Amino acid sequence: MSDTLAVAINRTHLHSVESPDGFETTGSFDIELANHGEAVHVHVHLDDALSEVASVEAINHHLRPGATRRVPVAVHDDEHSVSGRLKLAAAYGAETRFVDLSLRAVRPTKPPVEVDSALDKPANRGSRSRLGSSSRSGSGSSRSSGSSRSPEPSGPGGVLSAGALGDSDGIGTPAAALGVAVLLLAIIAVATIDSPLLLLGAVAVLAGALVAGYVSLR
Repeated sequence: MSDTLAVAINRTHLHSVESPDGFETTGSFDIELANHGEAVHVHVHLDDALSEVASVEAINHHLRPGATRRVPVAVHDDEHSVSGRLKLAAAYGAETRFVDLSLRAVRPTKPPVEVDSALDKPANRGSRSRLGSSSRSGSGSSRSSGSSRSPEPSGPGGVLSAGALGDSDGIGTPAAALGVAVLLLAIIAVATIDSPLLLLGAVAVLAGALVAGYVSLR
C-alpha cells in the first residue's frame, strides 16, 4: 500500500489549500485531494528535480462539491534519494501552496569497491630477473649433477682388480689353471707309484708345479 499525501481544498475558506509543509516517502505514492466546498479546479506540479525521477499521470483536476480524488505519483528511479517541491494551486492560481517533498531511495546504490593501490603497480623487474636466474641455475646444476656421476669404486665391494685374477691382458689365468692341473697329476702319481725312483721324479714335478702356481698367482 502506497503512502498518501492528504490535501484539503475549500475547508477554511473559498479556494483554500491545506497540506503538510513537508512530506517524505519511499517509492510511488498518492496525493489525496479532498474538496470541502464548491466545485474547484486544482493543478498539481512537480519541480525539475522531482520530474527527473517521478511523474504525475494528470496535472489538472476538476473536483465537484464534496468530491475526493486520488492522484497517483509514479516514481521511476528508486535507487537515488531526491528532494524537491510539489506545487498545489486551486482555482487557476487563486491560492497556491508548496510542499517540500523527499523521495527516499528503495535500493541504495552499492558503494564502489576499493582496490588496493599496490595491485595497480607491476612487479619489481629485479625480483623477476633474480627469480628467473635462480630457477635457471638450479635446473642447470641439477642436470650437471645428474650427468657427472662418479664411477663406482672397485675393490672388495665392487669389481675385482686385475691383479687378483692375473695380469690385465689375461695371460696369468691360463698359467694358473695349468699349474693346478699339474699339481693334481703329481698328487695322483705319488699316491699310485710304488717305485722309489718314479716317486722321486713325481715329487720333483710336484715341487715344480707348486712353484709355477705360486709364481703365476703373484
